Amino acid sequence: MKKKEIYTLVSIILNSLIFVLVLIYLVLTINSMGVGTLGNSGFGMLKYYTNLSNFLAAIVALILLPYQIISFIKKKEALPLWALLLKYASVIALMITFLITAGFLGPTNVINGGSYWSLFAGGNIIVHLLVPMLSFVSFCFFETHPKIKFCLTPIGLSTVVLYAIFYVTNYYAHLVPGDGIQGQSQYDWYGFFQGNNVFISILVIILILAFAYGVSLLIWFLNKKSHPKEENE
Repeated sequence: MKKKEIYTLVSIILNSLIFVLVLIYLVLTINSMGVGTLGNSGFGMLKYYTNLSNFLAAIVALILLPYQIISFIKKKEALPLWALLLKYASVIALMITFLITAGFLGPTNVINGGSYWSLFAGGNIIVHLLVPMLSFVSFCFFETHPKIKFCLTPIGLSTVVLYAIFYVTNYYAHLVPGDGIQGQSQYDWYGFFQGNNVFISILVIILILAFAYGVSLLIWFLNKKSHPKEENE
């Protein structure tokens, strides 16, 4: 079995795991069985970037699977660029979820008297750790065709930009005049806009976008360097 065929087989396995894990998380959340999950009732769960990024990952995995299976059976690359770009955007979203959870929300939880590891308890281990890591590994090391050109790397920011627009608009649209704390507590669920300060809000957005693009470049670089040698010969 050639290296490219092994890569495709591993990709099939990893994408299948991603889809199944997100499905398990969704069932746990709907049934209120997932202790520690981001399981608001109804559409409330869709306000969280974590949930949205994981649901996107499951949808993208389901899109990739038929192409990867065809590639493996026919021993010929069948994955279109648009599908791989969707995977690229979803991986960036998942890694932002993981890194913000590990580097910001976890420490913030500890400062507020909570536990760092509660963010990885119950169903949260699926959406905060397992799915992000599986997606990272599959894209960076096994989904290496077709090649993504550097000029397409801004696509990796698409989910971050769209969510930032929603988050900021929703936050400021619901602030009660003269009572910023009420608006902050209800609609700044990630605690990014401390003190309802416009300058801090703008700074946070710029930093998150810059951070996200740095992550997207790193992931693009790892994917590029993982192309099987047969493709370059």
